[in-house]
Amino acid sequence: MVGKLALEVALLSILVATFLIAYQSLKKGKYRVSRRRMNKVSGRSALLLSGFMLASLWLNNLPGLYAAENSRYFPQTGHTVSGKFLSYWNDKGGLPTFGYPITEAQNEIDPETGKTYQTQWFERNRFELHPENAGSKFEVLLGLLGKDLKREALKLDPDFQRALAFSDPAVPKNSQWYFEETGHNLRFRFLEYWLANGGLERFGYPLSEEYREVDPETGQVFLVQWFERARFEFHPENGG
Repeated sequence: MVGKLALEVALLSILVATFLIAYQSLKKGKYRVSRRRMNKVSGRSALLLSGFMLASLWLNNLPGLYAAENSRYFPQTGHTVSGKFLSYWNDKGGLPTFGYPITEAQNEIDPETGKTYQTQWFERNRFELHPENAGSKFEVLLGLLGKDLKREALKLDPDFQRALAFSDPAVPKNSQWYFEETGHNLRFRFLEYWLANGGLERFGYPLSEEYREVDPETGQVFLVQWFERARFEFHPENGG
């Protein structure tokens, strides 16, 4: 970005200098009517016209230079991430957290609110652009995937129903939290990850207790917990 910006500044400086030279030359010679002077004036007019053409070319290409800098193409899935979505992806964890993009950015209806937002799907989440929050840290929000995918479970599955606060006296209280908002406990490794990686803003409240679930991608059974915007899996084989 710095290199391109320096190039643009240099080009603009050349344009300004060319314009000023042509303008001063034209101003000095425009009242002279001899054939030789007229030829000079014509030459200077051509120089001035060239300056305007170069300026127009530079201005037309300037948005493209910045757009290219603010976009990234992922050959792994054949999709591009740009603008606010790319900034959020880079700043909030990138590939390990969200995975690759699996769609282009497009308008979609949010099933939670019925409103239409610019949306882009990734392997592990869904980004939404909220212009009503422009300029704040909430301009890009993660979709409520947990709520979207577990609507039936929220009504019927025992692991998703409100639970009693559980507190083990042998364990420090800061390692086991209870959320009255949704009626679920969050403890130990899952709580540590939740706190260290964005907490409520990024993951939302817990929607379930910890329970064992078959991963549909691998067929393996993991200890999991669902949140408004995410699903946590505990992988002891990656410990340490």
